[in-house]
Amino acid sequence: MANNRFASLELIPYSLLFEIEKYLSPFDVAILLMVSKSILEKAKHLDKEGAYEYQSCDFLDAKYRRLGMNHRDSNLYPFFNTRSNAMYNILKQIGLYILTGRKDIALEMIDDRLLLEIVPIIRLKKNSLHIEEHGGCTLYQLSLGTYDPEIYEPLGKRIEKKFGHEVKVQQENERFPKVYKKKNYRDVFDSLIKTIAADPTIDFVDNVNIMNDDTWNALQSLENSLAADVHFDLQIVVDFIDAYEEGSNEFKNNEKEWDQRDLYWRCGFGMLEKFMPYYIAMGLNERDDFWNVMEGKTPVTRSTVLRNGRDFFDLSLGVSHWSISGHAVGGVGGASRRPLKTFVRCTQKNLESNLSSNCSNQQSILSRK
Repeated sequence: MANNRFASLELIPYSLLFEIEKYLSPFDVAILLMVSKSILEKAKHLDKEGAYEYQSCDFLDAKYRRLGMNHRDSNLYPFFNTRSNAMYNILKQIGLYILTGRKDIALEMIDDRLLLEIVPIIRLKKNSLHIEEHGGCTLYQLSLGTYDPEIYEPLGKRIEKKFGHEVKVQQENERFPKVYKKKNYRDVFDSLIKTIAADPTIDFVDNVNIMNDDTWNALQSLENSLAADVHFDLQIVVDFIDAYEEGSNEFKNNEKEWDQRDLYWRCGFGMLEKFMPYYIAMGLNERDDFWNVMEGKTPVTRSTVLRNGRDFFDLSLGVSHWSISGHAVGGVGGASRRPLKTFVRCTQKNLESNLSSNCSNQQSILSRK
């Protein structure tokens, strides 16, 4: 009987649901959800992914508690607060587009009213073994962490035009606070080289890296350090290359020297690749105009699809797509290392130039060259 009573609700267009919520109390909405399958299905339709991350929406928790309901233990979907939920989903989707370098659709979707809203937590799954959490910041702040000038530059200009220069500076200071301190990875890479150079078991057989426990533990320690960083500092890439160029005399084992050198690039640089923003990965994966992209003369072609059809981030410990299957085949060569350092420094300089001159931490964000 109850479902028949509300059968006419099936005829309500989705757009009108946003109006209906204005005139219903939370209790009435809960009753509708429980008695009307049509409303429940419409509410589910509003949620494109099938489930919200309610942990970041405390106000929803409070409303459910007032109704004596636990949404985490039920199949109910919120019909009330649909505007908030719609904005939540939009921000999350735009944030995902920003993180993955899909600049055109990201910029098209961003309404000025969203510029000061906080992006919910996004779990970015780069591959089955590597998931990163991003969000808890504005869209502009999120874009600054990608190093993607074709996204953060227009967003910065829109914020400044809409809300003023002071708001843009505030967002930059929050993204790069004065207390933000970068870890010096040069010592880490120097130590890694010595550990690898002392490992006589290193080999590469059937696409599997062979190494002793000391080398394995050193690589795992590097991964843990990178995972703990709030921001992927591109100086890490320069430190990695400099450590190799200045520490190559550590490889003294005549029989294993080149195996050890190769492993440093395969595993060490492969580790860095996992944590790189998509914009950097797309630059390293450039196929159309690699050298001009590395020198900052040509925009990045936005693709992480490799020549073999796999994705750049479809990797595990010990696989560096750039140094193994990319433009740096035999990637220890100086001719391959120099353009990579140039690309990283150009990208850093672009970000630094975009930051307002009175960003409190501007000089320390990218101070090392």
